[in-house]
Amino acid sequence: MSTEKVKESATDALETARMAIYDKEEFENVDDEEVKKLCSDYAAYTRVNLAEEHGQIVTNIAAIEEQLQSFAEMVEMLGSDNTAVLSSTLPAISAQFEALKPSFQQIDRMEGLVSRVGQDMDMMEKQLDEAENTIVEGTLKNVLKMPLNLFNKQMAEGNGALAATDDFVPLE
Repeated sequence: MSTEKVKESATDALETARMAIYDKEEFENVDDEEVKKLCSDYAAYTRVNLAEEHGQIVTNIAAIEEQLQSFAEMVEMLGSDNTAVLSSTLPAISAQFEALKPSFQQIDRMEGLVSRVGQDMDMMEKQLDEAENTIVEGTLKNVLKMPLNLFNKQMAEGNGALAATDDFVPLE
């Protein structure tokens, strides 16, 4: 904005302000008795409103005090509940966890067993596929001999050792 425009807008604002200000000569003179009556009316009006507002303020303060008391009771109740949980429930949960620890070990062993069974099943499926492939190539006499020989050969090599459940789940 240029300096001239700023000066023009400032001058316009001053002229507008001068028009808004009233000269005390423009008002008609009021006698002292009417002024006193008007002042006493305004004073009475403010006293009445202050009294009404005072009542509302006191009512609001009482409501806030009641809410604060309810909040304090709830905080106290939560504190006592926490004490009950810490003194009785938490030790019971801890004892239950300790009782379950042997079960966790059994679950871990069962997972090992399931893994081993899966490996054994994969091995058996591979052997079955190999046995099925030999059927196409040989005669009926050789077919009957080869899968048994193949299975016995793998067992002898140690590749066919199957898992025993006793290794994973001890008998009691």
